[in-house]
Amino acid sequence: MFEQLYKKVMVGIDGSAQSERAFNQAVDSTLKNEASLLIVHVVERSVDNTFSEDEDDVTTEVRRLNDTLADYKQVALDKGVNHVETILAYGSSKVLLSREIPEEKHVDLIMVGQTGANAVERFVNGSTTDAILRNASCDVLVISDKKKGINK
Repeated sequence: MFEQLYKKVMVGIDGSAQSERAFNQAVDSTLKNEASLLIVHVVERSVDNTFSEDEDDVTTEVRRLNDTLADYKQVALDKGVNHVETILAYGSSKVLLSREIPEEKHVDLIMVGQTGANAVERFVNGSTTDAILRNASCDVLVISDKKKGINK
C-alpha cells in the first residue's frame, strides 16, 4: 500500500536552469505524493538597492515577479497538481527558505537546485542551498545540475 511521504512540497525558484529543473521535479514529486505545492521566490534585501528609486520601476519589477510565479503555478495546475500556492518574499533567502517559510507553512520537503547564484556570489555569501541543507528541519532534495548536462 502506498504511504504518503510528503504532504507539502516547497520549491525555491530564482530563474536559473537548476531552479527550473527543481520546479519540474517538485511537480512530479507533488503528484506522486498527492501533496500540495508551494512555489517561492525570494528577493534578497541586498538586491533591493539595485532597483531604481523610481516607484514605477519597483512596481513593474514586483508585477513581473508575481507574473512569473503565476506562470509557474499555472504550469503545475495544468500538470495536475490540485493545490498550488505561491509566495514572493523579501529578505534573506537562506533564512526564509531554510526555516521561516517551511515552519510557517508546515513544509515537509524542500526542493532546490544545486546552484543558482553566480560563482562570486557563492564565494562571498555562501550557497543558499548549503544553508538550507544545514538549517532545514524537514527533508531537503537538491537537484543536481550535472545529471542532464547543465554546465556552469
